[in-house]
Amino acid sequence: MTTQIEFVYARCGCKPDVFTFWDRVPANTEPLTYPHDKEIQALLPVHTYEQWWNELDRGVRKIVRRSSKKGVTIRTPELDDDLLIGLKRIFDETPLKRNKHFWYYDRSIEDLREALGQDRSKDSEFLVAYYGEEVIGFMKLIYRDKFADPVVFLSKMEHFDKYPNNLLLAKAVERCAEKNLPFLHYSDWRLGSHGDFLRRNGFRKFAVNRYYVPLTIRGKIAVRFGMCRPLWSRVPESTRIRILKLRGLTYRLIFRFAEQLLGKKFFSAQNDYSETQQEPTSDKAI
Repeated sequence: MTTQIEFVYARCGCKPDVFTFWDRVPANTEPLTYPHDKEIQALLPVHTYEQWWNELDRGVRKIVRRSSKKGVTIRTPELDDDLLIGLKRIFDETPLKRNKHFWYYDRSIEDLREALGQDRSKDSEFLVAYYGEEVIGFMKLIYRDKFADPVVFLSKMEHFDKYPNNLLLAKAVERCAEKNLPFLHYSDWRLGSHGDFLRRNGFRKFAVNRYYVPLTIRGKIAVRFGMCRPLWSRVPESTRIRILKLRGLTYRLIFRFAEQLLGKKFFSAQNDYSETQQEPTSDKAI
């Protein structure tokens, strides 16, 4: 492990103070000797697609079938100009996602090509939801050693009633089963309705060890006094949900003011961001 940390340190191109990583699941070994905390990750166990499907809530199965009946199809295209144009239309629907400014909003095609083109290899692919020939949702999957990781997962609010996210998730489970990957990983467990979406679709909470390895004197001080651990994780969930809603309200007021000042329309009646309209999304950094 020490050799691996030294390799990452040499290749990162910067001078970090702390190197952090978490156990891969299933973690059947004793914890390492580095300082660590417990962290809750959202993972969907995959044995077979049929088993996942049969264990789903009947309402979720009905939604997936309804998505197909409404004409939504899933394809796996290459990241070419046509796909990038379709993805940009999804990104540019609203400047806010999950009650914060959306990094992908109003980016150029070349910016998106660079960002989404990272990790493009046989170990990654795009699952894209189409309504006719219109791109209405997508998931970028990266295949790890024991799980698939949807690093970007998003759909058009305009087509919220066609449930593209549910169909994309079903396809992702199918791909995991085909590749004999035991888990679909969604990052840390989400709050509120987003967490409800994960739970209804078969995700479970897994407690893993998050390790902190000091690399400098400053890093040793940070680890010793817990300064490298995010304060956000120590806030009660109910309080975090209220803070997120307040942050979203603040951002919406800022963008409304900018609309009046600049004469540019950021929201429409169809895509105005709200918690009730938002389908759970993932926009993890790639």
